[in-house]
Order: sequence, then C-alpha cells, then structure tokens
Amino acid sequence: MLKKNVIRIKRIFLVFSGLLASALFLEAGLRIGGYICLSRQESGNRKSLARPGVCRILCLGESTTAGQWPRPLEGILNEQNIGVEFSVIDKGRAGTYSSSIMREAEGYIKRYNPDIVVVMMGINDGSFLSGAENGGAWSGVSGWIKTLRVYRMADLLKQHAAAAANGRVGSKPCPEERRIRKKECAAPELEKYIDLGSGYMAGGEYGKAEKAFRAAVRACPGDSEAYVRLALCRKKQGKYCEAEKILIKAADTLHGAAWAYVELGRIYRELREYDKAKNILERGLAAEPENEWLYIELGNCHNEEREYDRAEKMYAEAIRINGKNVQGYIRMGMSYCDQKKYGAAEKAYGMSISVDPEDYEAYAALGKLYSEKLEEYDKALGIYEKALAIDPENTRAYIGLGSCFKSSGDNIRAEEMFKKAVGADPGNYDALFNLGWFYGRSQKKYKEAEEMLKKAIAADPARDIAYLRLGWLHMDRKKYAEARDVFRKALKTKPANDRIYRGLAQCYEMLGKKRLAGRYYREADRHSERFYNPETHYNYKKLKDIILQGNAKLVCVQYPMRDVQHLKKIFDKGDDIVFVDNEGIFKDAVRREGYDEYFIDSFAGDFGHCTEKGNRLLARNIGRAIAAGIFGVKTE
Repeated sequence: MLKKNVIRIKRIFLVFSGLLASALFLEAGLRIGGYICLSRQESGNRKSLARPGVCRILCLGESTTAGQWPRPLEGILNEQNIGVEFSVIDKGRAGTYSSSIMREAEGYIKRYNPDIVVVMMGINDGSFLSGAENGGAWSGVSGWIKTLRVYRMADLLKQHAAAAANGRVGSKPCPEERRIRKKECAAPELEKYIDLGSGYMAGGEYGKAEKAFRAAVRACPGDSEAYVRLALCRKKQGKYCEAEKILIKAADTLHGAAWAYVELGRIYRELREYDKAKNILERGLAAEPENEWLYIELGNCHNEEREYDRAEKMYAEAIRINGKNVQGYIRMGMSYCDQKKYGAAEKAYGMSISVDPEDYEAYAALGKLYSEKLEEYDKALGIYEKALAIDPENTRAYIGLGSCFKSSGDNIRAEEMFKKAVGADPGNYDALFNLGWFYGRSQKKYKEAEEMLKKAIAADPARDIAYLRLGWLHMDRKKYAEARDVFRKALKTKPANDRIYRGLAQCYEMLGKKRLAGRYYREADRHSERFYNPETHYNYKKLKDIILQGNAKLVCVQYPMRDVQHLKKIFDKGDDIVFVDNEGIFKDAVRREGYDEYFIDSFAGDFGHCTEKGNRLLARNIGRAIAAGIFGVKTE
C-alpha cells in the first residue's frame, strides 16, 4: 500500500511539474522574441550615449524605424566628413501610433538630450495595428503573478465559464433596428417580408433578400421602411448609385421618411461628399425637427470634417431629444477621442453604459479607448469580460480581446479569441476580417488568411478594408494580377480611398504598365492630400512644439514613395524644420531594380518594410538632408 501511495505521489508530482514547465515555457516563448529585439536596440543606444562630445541624433517612429534605417544612418553621416562626429539613438517601436510616439518624446528628450530629432510616423494611425506593451504593473508577489500571461488566460477562461453558467442573454438589435418609425401601413405582410429579407441579407443571400424587400414595397408602397431595407441591401452589394436612387425616392415622396434621410446622408458621408450629406440631413430635419438620428448623422459629418464644436452640438441635441439613445453618448465619446480628450471620452462611454448596461457597442468603444489610445490593457480586458458576462457569444468582445492580446504580443490567445468571434457569428464581417488579417500579418498563414478575407468580402461587399488587406496579401506573394483585380473591386466600393489607388499603382508598376501606374499615383496623391489623417496631423504639430522648445533640430521624414508636400502642409511656413523627400529616389530605384530589392512587403499599398538595401537608401537620403539642411554641407 505504501509503495502504491509513493508511486501515486510521484505521478502527481510529475504531472504538476510538466504543467508548470509547459506554462513557464509558454510564458518565456511569448516574451523572449520582443526581449531580444529590444536588447539589441538598447545595446546600440547605450554605445551611442557613452560617446561624449558628439552630435546626438534621436530617431522616432514605428516598425519602419525600429532596428531599420537608424542602424546605417550613423555610419553614413560619419563617412561624409561634415566636421562633426555623430551618434544615433534608435527609439522606434514596432506597432505603435503617433500618439504614443508623441507622449514618449518628452521623456526621451530629457533622457538623451539630443541635438537632432528625426521622426517618421503616422502610417499606423487609424489602422488595425495596435500600440505598445502594457505599461502598468501590479505590486507584490500576487501582483507579479497576475501580470503573467498564463495567469490572465486562466482568469479569462474562468470569467467565460461563469458567464456561460448564468445563461446567454439574447442578442440586442443594432441601432437601425431600434429606431422608432412612423408606420403608414399596418399590412401584416410588411413585417413578414421585412423579417424574411433581413434574414436573407444577414446570411449574404442578397438576391433572395431583394425579392423579399420588393414584396414588402408592393404590400405597403406608402411605408418608407421597405424602401430603406431594399436600398441597404443594394448598398451591401456595393451598388451605391442604386441605393441612392431608392433612398431619394423614399425621402422625397413618403411621409415620415427620416430613416431614408439618415441612410442617404450616410451614403454621401461614406463617399466623403460632405456638403451633399449635410444638405440632405438638414432637409430631413426640416421635415422632422425632433428626430435624434438625423442629428447624430449630421454630427458624424461635422466630426469627419474636424468641425468638432458643431459635431458636439449635434450629438448634444440628439441626447436632449432622447436621453436614452446610447448612440448619442457613443458618438460624443468618439469625437472626444478624435480630439485627444480621453477623459471626456471615457465619461461619455460610461454614460452610455449607465443608460443601457447591455449595449455592446458602448463596451466595445470603451475597451478600444483603453487598449488603443491609453494602452491600459488590463482595463480593456475587464471591459470586454463584462460584455461577455452579459452575452458569452458577444462577437465584438471576442474581437476586442483578440486585439488586446495581439497588442501585448500574446498571439496564441489572440488567435483563440478571433476564432471564438467567428464561431459566435460565422457571417460577421469584423470577426472574419480580424482573423484573416491576423493570419496574414502575424502568422504568415497565407492560405487561411485569404480564405477568411474572401469570406469577409462576401459578408459585406461594400466595405473596402478587406479588399485592401487581400490585395496587399497578394502583393506580398507577388501575385500582382490577382492583387490588381482585388483593388479594382475595392475602388468600386470607395472611389475616394487613396490607399486603393496606391495599391493599383503599385500593381501596374510591377506589371510593367508605367503610364497606368503614374496615373493612379497621381489619383492617390490627390485624395490623400484632401484627407490627411487628423491624428497624425495633431501629433506632428504637438511633437514639433516639444522638440523645438528643447532647442533640438527637427527632421521630418516622409515615407518612401509618398509625396513630401502632404507632410509639409501640416506645419506653418515659418517652422524651422528639415523635411526629407523619399518619393523620387525610391520610385526611380524600384523602377530600375524592382520592388523586392527595396521592400520585403507592401503593407501600406505602395511601400512596405524595407530590405537592408532599402534601409541604406533611406538612411543615405536622411543623411543628405541633415548635412544640407542643418550643417549647410552638400554631399554625394
């Protein structure tokens, strides 16, 4: 008996030891890659700091900077015999935003006391790439355990199990479904056909959905809802012109057609035809001055045009009309985020949750604020877990969790959460898109990525981002003809998107069609000049103030293949800034030797992360600009 007990104890000990070793191995594996990269980068920075009496250059940026062009820049500058010795400090961080760079810049300047600051940033702003590592840490031994990624996984599973035990709360309808509309028809067939069509549309069966909505129109030709549903079905398929005609008819001829005005305004806003959008929404308000949805959509137009005061007034008016309309608070919060008023945004999202504790969009917005803007991942995880406690099959919460884990470098749990999102709603565009992009960018599982992105496009053909990601995926694999076809389809959905034009231009460049490439590059420049990202714009100006107050010289670098004039327009004419134009030299180099000589991918459409050769070309051009713009020395 004693011998059996000893054997049993040994087995338990071996099992426990194996589990502990696996957990430690997993934890180490998740952290070691980032540690090696950062150690290598910091080792070079320490060497630069140890050299007295030199001109110190601080380099800021994202993954296109970290461990890339700053490495050769120091040697290139010192070879130019300017009469000054240089040392370069690389503080680029992969996956970060211009907001994070701007926030950290002041600390870096105090620590390194640079003479020159070189910055290239903005490409990640508004994209699906997330920020840097979590900056928070819990004190004590228990706090240390809680920061382990393995512990957080176990805790998350416990929360899910508890939510499942409580039973699933039924899914709530989207804001469009909750709108209060005036019914001009009480035909029982109306609701039947609308429910039938909505089911078909949710499943991507657009032909059947259209038949059902047309039947609803015949059953009750005086009711605007049937027309709006038919228009939304056309819009889902990317048929904006057809949707527009249907909505114009509904808005102009039917009584109580506020929803038609809202959706028509939204179409114009999505096409960036803001004047048309505002005009149609104001016409709707003239007919129904107490409709909160018209105010919300009008606020969205003003917000996208950066008319923040007007946007806030519109959202406040919507809340005045209906204090229980969570969209008013959510949109107000989003406007505050655009203005970097994160405390006010947090309060607005909190108000939305207090008004309707089961509104999933409010949790998603607050979670995104914590993870993407404030980089407070623990708070973000807590918000998404609350959403899952309400509904264990909440797709948005799983997507948010996946994004949090991906941002903190935990790809294993990120993939698990994205898969759960697809499992909860197999036809959900956002779930399919996020899993597809994760496979392609983080895992290099191109077959799986292509499959998911194609499913996302089928789920919502009117949204352009899945086309873009799929096109870039083909570009990375040198399937240029396939990429061209995808970008052409994307252009039909968003004819004002500069990234689509850049993707097409790059395709034609690689296919040897130079004239077409030039045409699409010019179109891309025309559209990007008008719609420069407001987040990048704000952070560049803020960064300029921080750097110039410290008496350092500022060097702003435009990305390869991009027009430097767009960067120059951010600043005032009197600003003492050196600009680096990389458009001509990279386009010429790619034309002569091919794209793959200079870039390893094409994540931005017309450029990507540089090869060693590309980084040296970038460093040489930055070195020339520093020599000429700061020291008045022309170099070869």
